[in-house]
Order: sequence, then structure tokens, then C-alpha cells
Amino acid sequence: VYALLTVAAFCTAFYMARQVKMVFFGAPRHKAAEHAHESPRTMTVPLVILAILAIGGGLLNFPNFGAEAAHGEETAVVEDTHATEAEADDHAAESDSHAATEADDHAAETDTHAAEGASGGINLALEHWLEHSIASFHLTEEGVVHMPHTPTSLQVPVAAISSVLAIIAIAVAYFVVYGSRPKTADERDPLQATPIWWMAVLPLNTLYMDYLIPAFNRLAEWAAHTLDWAFWHDFVHDNIIRNIFVGFANFASNVLDAQGVDGIVNGSGSVTRWLANQIRRSQTGYARNYALSVFLGTVVLLAYFLFMAR
Repeated sequence: VYALLTVAAFCTAFYMARQVKMVFFGAPRHKAAEHAHESPRTMTVPLVILAILAIGGGLLNFPNFGAEAAHGEETAVVEDTHATEAEADDHAAESDSHAATEADDHAAETDTHAAEGASGGINLALEHWLEHSIASFHLTEEGVVHMPHTPTSLQVPVAAISSVLAIIAIAVAYFVVYGSRPKTADERDPLQATPIWWMAVLPLNTLYMDYLIPAFNRLAEWAAHTLDWAFWHDFVHDNIIRNIFVGFANFASNVLDAQGVDGIVNGSGSVTRWLANQIRRSQTGYARNYALSVFLGTVVLLAYFLFMAR
């Protein structure tokens, strides 16, 4: 992993140096540059914010060269406090065992941190600010969360190697590969030439130009058409995402809305209309019908008071 990240750091420095040299140095390479104008605030403001955040992310790895003594005093205070707590928990065998385990873990973490400092690590100025967020943890057999020490010190060998490789990549891109920057947009990019000078006098040049580049182009073309367009765009987006969305929308429109929501609303109206039709039949306008209703109501009241109200 470290080797891959180191190669990635070299390639990133080379690529960024190439971009800076091609974009910001030299005369414009195309006539369209005469009509170019400054970007609007909708583009510049987010770029400024990203630049500030990038600077802040770099400051998180800023070393604190005078923190070794302070860290030693802090470690001593922590060890004394931990020893006092361990003595106070000696009233039970389980507490003694748990305290001893914690003491061993803390001692191991302290030794690890000290070994890092002795092996060339330098404490970071902001290491304690986000230290809790990068600490690895796991559950012990007793279900207790154990958070072992996570190295947060600057490793000088790693920083030195990555910095030297970045400087070499920038120098190679700026002075060697793009020392003579292409003058026009149609001019061949230096990266399209033979990558290593001795490949021109060896059969590797034919291997590179006739086999490696065409094979890479065919692979890239297949990946673009098959994986990206046919699979990701047509199959995933059209057949899966679009069809599922359209099917759910049709179900919601035809079933949930038309039969569910509209059915409840229209059904309540139909029930009300049916009840109204049934009740209005009793409203004939004849006095004898109303007298009969009063008579029947009186009979019901008399029956209630005679038989039910006792």
C-alpha cells in the first residue's frame, strides 16, 4: 500500500506540474483565448473555498517540533493518575484484573508512542484536535470498547521521501518533459512521444507504439462503450433505475391515486348521495304522513317509558 501511494504521489505531482505549465505559462495556444473572460463568481467562490480547505487540511499535518518535552510530562502525569486509580480499585479481584489489563494496555500504548518519537517521529501541532476521530477501536471479550493508540506523529522518512519525489516529479514535468511547451493546440503533446529515450534505439519502441498503445486504446474504448455506456448508462440507468421509477410512478398514479385516494373521496360522495336518495323518499309533503310519523314516535316513547324505564 505504501509503495502504491508513493507512486500515486509522484504521478500526482507530475500531472499537476504539467497542468500548471500548460495552462498558466507561455502564450495562448489557441485563437479562442482572445475571447476568454474571467470566470463568474459561481465558479471562483467555490474554488476559493476549496483552496482554503486544502490549506487547512495541509495544516493538520504541520509538525510541532517542541512538543516532545510537554508530551513526556503529560505521559508521566497520566501514568501517576492511572496508578492511583488502579490502587483504589484493589478491593475486588475482578477490579484488580480489569485495572491490571488497562494498565498493561496503557503502558503498551505509552511505549509505542515513545518508540515512535524515538524512531524519528515528530508530534503534530494539531494532533490532539482530531486524534479521537482517527483512533481505531474494537470490542473486547468483556464487551468493553478498547481504543489502542493510533500514531499521530509526523514520520520524517515518509515525509522526506514523498517531498523529494514530489520535487523530482515537478522538475521532470516542468523542465524536462514540458521544457519546450507546445506552441499550438494542434502540436503533439510531449507525453505522446516515446516515454523513455533509449526505447527509440531498442525494439521496445515498436512494442510500445505498435502494441501497448493500441491495446490500451482498445481496452479504453471497450470500457467506454461497454462498461460505461452500454452497462452503466443503458442497463443500470434505463433498465433498472428508470423502469423502476416509471413502474412505481404508474402504480402510484393508477392504483394508489386513482383507486385509493380517488376511490375514498368518490366513495364517500356516492354513499352520501345514496343516503340522501333514500331519506328524501319519506319527505312527500302530505300532512297525513307527518301525522303518522308523530303518532309512531309517540308510541315508541310510551313503550319505552312503560316497559324499559322501570
